[in-house]
Amino acid sequence: MARLFERIGSLLSRRPYVFLLVSGLLLLPALVGATRIEMETGLDTFVSPDTEMYREYEVYAENFATGESVMLMLSGDVSSVDTLHAEQRLGDALMNDSRVLSVQSMASVVEGAMRQTSGVAYVPYNQGELDAVIARFPDEVIGALLPDSQYSLILVDVKPGLDQDELATLLTRVADAAREASFPPGVTVDTTGEARFAAEMQDEMGKSLTFMLGAVVAAMILVLALVFSHVRRRLMPLVGVVVAVIATFGISGLLGVPLTMASMTVFPLLIGIGIDYFIQFHNRIDEEVRAGRTVAEAVKHGMKSIGPAVVLAVVCGGLGFSALFDSPVPMMVQFGGLSLVGIVLCFLAAVFFMSPLLYLIYRRPVSSVVQRHREALSPVVHKELGIERLLGRMSIFCARHPWPVIVAVVLLTVLGYSYDQHVGVSVDEESYAPPDMPVLVEAKKLATVTGAGDSLQLLIRSDDVTSLAVLVWMDEFEQYVVNRHQAINGSSSVAGVVKQATGGTIPQTSAELGVVLRSLDESVLERVVSGPSTGLITLSTAIMEPEDFQETLALLERDLEWIAPPPGTYATFTGESVLMGSVLDPLTSGRYEMTFKGLLLIFLALLIVYRDWFKALIPVLPVVMVTGLSGGVMYVLGMEYTAVSATMGALIIGLGVEYFLLVMTRYYEERDKGAEPEEAMQLAASRVGVALLSSGATTIGGFGALMLSTFPVLQTFGTVTVIIFSLLLLLTFTVLPAVLVPLDRLRSRVRHHRELKSLSVVTDTRGGLVA
Repeated sequence: MARLFERIGSLLSRRPYVFLLVSGLLLLPALVGATRIEMETGLDTFVSPDTEMYREYEVYAENFATGESVMLMLSGDVSSVDTLHAEQRLGDALMNDSRVLSVQSMASVVEGAMRQTSGVAYVPYNQGELDAVIARFPDEVIGALLPDSQYSLILVDVKPGLDQDELATLLTRVADAAREASFPPGVTVDTTGEARFAAEMQDEMGKSLTFMLGAVVAAMILVLALVFSHVRRRLMPLVGVVVAVIATFGISGLLGVPLTMASMTVFPLLIGIGIDYFIQFHNRIDEEVRAGRTVAEAVKHGMKSIGPAVVLAVVCGGLGFSALFDSPVPMMVQFGGLSLVGIVLCFLAAVFFMSPLLYLIYRRPVSSVVQRHREALSPVVHKELGIERLLGRMSIFCARHPWPVIVAVVLLTVLGYSYDQHVGVSVDEESYAPPDMPVLVEAKKLATVTGAGDSLQLLIRSDDVTSLAVLVWMDEFEQYVVNRHQAINGSSSVAGVVKQATGGTIPQTSAELGVVLRSLDESVLERVVSGPSTGLITLSTAIMEPEDFQETLALLERDLEWIAPPPGTYATFTGESVLMGSVLDPLTSGRYEMTFKGLLLIFLALLIVYRDWFKALIPVLPVVMVTGLSGGVMYVLGMEYTAVSATMGALIIGLGVEYFLLVMTRYYEERDKGAEPEEAMQLAASRVGVALLSSGATTIGGFGALMLSTFPVLQTFGTVTVIIFSLLLLLTFTVLPAVLVPLDRLRSRVRHHRELKSLSVVTDTRGGLVA
């Protein structure tokens, strides 16, 4: 492979303009694709639509929660005749919009009730008559649409699949229709609901991504200017990585891959990982020039020396990200795929875009800086920089005193893994968003009005869900779970609606039940029954932590086995809470499974390349250590795992393996030249270390910019990532020397002992033959 990179370096030196032209032409379609990127939020990003659980949810959503919803919250004299007539005008206006599937309000329920009794759907103009109609409604209807005497709700079901622009224009249309409906003075109308949350969330994600990328670039410019100052055109790595990020953006847009909350972090990640590839090539070419080589020789020799190591780093990072493909969480799979594409593009851009550009820059004869370099340096003497001297001395100290370093890190790692089990998990998408988003402010106000709580849906399917046997079972099951579980504070179903209509009992015969069902208004029944074969039990629950919810769900499923539905009737727990609860395992124990699966793949790949278990094992050590340390850090800081921070294992693999691998490769390069272990480590740490420190500091600065994001989930991710990368850099210059040098020295002694023993055996054998 070294010979291949030598040929590539030679070709780049002969045809630099050709490679730059081709790179520019290939970037054009990427610029077009980047404009097509769309943001995506919602359940589809957490749970795969291909799972049985999601298909059950789709049945529930299709029959009882069609599409996304816009919710209007009215405050004031919400039960007056004038208010309900305004609701009626609003509903009629919205139903003329093809994007609206239905409008449910107290006015629509009253209209249905009047149609049931008089054959004509209307809202009474007499307040006393209206109050009498409302008083007859079941508690389920009152609780859903009139939770308080001063507040009422209007639910607008929206056609699913609307893009961001359509959703935004629809929300504007709803607001305009509410104004045109002429609600009476003193009645205010606020908008909330899933559709508005999705629209505002996507808008905030777009703003955050723009700000994030700008802040990342600004931070990296500052860090590169300070840390990477010993080379010419110190900002060149940033130019290269921006080109690679644009290309990744473009491929994402051209392939129609949406950006989720997790995949948004791919771009600072690529800047962090990709910048290291660019810095490694830049630093090695600069080192060769400072050593007295011509620019063409520097490019050729630099590519030959660093290229194979960077290829291995790309392969290892790719294997780490590919482990995410087994995740059941779609946004984590997209994160893995986009990251894999991105690091490959960063590598290609480092080789075929930045390297010829560096050749042209270093070839320019003007440079007084270069002249001073050439005057100060001879072909055989390398002038050591201050940072190189510091890194070299640190590595030598740790190599000579390995046990305190190793014991301290191992102890902290074990503690980290132990405390990681107590780190919480958050799967609530609303908690990921900026808390001052207007829709969340309105949602908190709504929760105050309706009472904070959650719900759990039990989907019922049978030949006839309104049969007497099914209703008796529903009533028995609901009473049992409400009385048994403190977390369940109420329920609603067709059984409850029937009991409300009959004064608290289920009819004794099917004929009596049929009479009661026919007397009920359709708008009441459609909340609990869809056609003859599908029904719904909704269990009202307290707000619970995800782990507590999963425990309660497991108990309810056992209750369902104990009080089983009648033969031919099937019941399945579903709803958003159930789907989001299924994400807990991939975010907890699943993280370790994916991380260590990636490590196993990397170990096997390095074993194939090196054919040496020792060299294959050393680069995976930091991942094992930092994975544990990161858990301890999150526990100490009181943070929670999210679908975004769960990708940290892949990040640790992507950079941790690379850091150790690059230093180890340079160490053995120096050893092959005849250097002793300590000398080889000092040279490796000083020469490669300055590039790693530059890229690491740049990465830390880039991810540090995430801490300025308005999204709490990105703030947490940025904080933890900064700490992790700082630990990776520290381990590279402390643990690696403490492990590699003593063990390599031991292996050399064992190998030397075996050679002496083998020579002794040969000598004895020959001596015996002579005798």
